[in-house]
Amino acid sequence: MKMSVREARAEFAHALAAAERGEEVVITRNGHPVATLGPVVEEHHKLDKALLDAARRKHGLDQATVSFDDRFDDPDYSREVLGLNR
Repeated sequence: MKMSVREARAEFAHALAAAERGEEVVITRNGHPVATLGPVVEEHHKLDKALLDAARRKHGLDQATVSFDDRFDDPDYSREVLGLNR
């Protein structure tokens, strides 16, 4: 979402609500972006895609294909796979 400085002043609560919903609000002056308002992202929640891709290549997972058993969402199947049905 884009807002001018004037709109941001007048509708700050609206911009803040958008940020809380996860949107990034770009504040513009004379049509040029000058600031952004967005949701807080905790450092431990950020993913570094380049680092993940490098790890996948290092361990040969970049060539792997993943498939899930049709029973994947079944709690009984999960207990069986994890050996918790003993």
